[in-house]
Amino acid sequence: MSTPCKRWDAAAGKHCGGTPTRFYICGPRCKSCTPAALAGKPEPGQGAHCAPNRLYCPPTSRCATCTAQHGQEAG
Repeated sequence: MSTPCKRWDAAAGKHCGGTPTRFYICGPRCKSCTPAALAGKPEPGQGAHCAPNRLYCPPTSRCATCTAQHGQEAG
């Protein structure tokens, strides 16, 4: 059994409590309460994303971040 989600819901006056959770720096979060989900963005590793100034994508399939940072087209 995973630890319940610890995101505070001010409107309800309680913690979310959802399960299953994954641990983040801000505590255990269910998938709808992750920092990325709350920001309306895809989870890292779920979309085309590379950390700034890093090339994790293979040269044959550069993601949009790599292309924008380094000017390299896929192919």
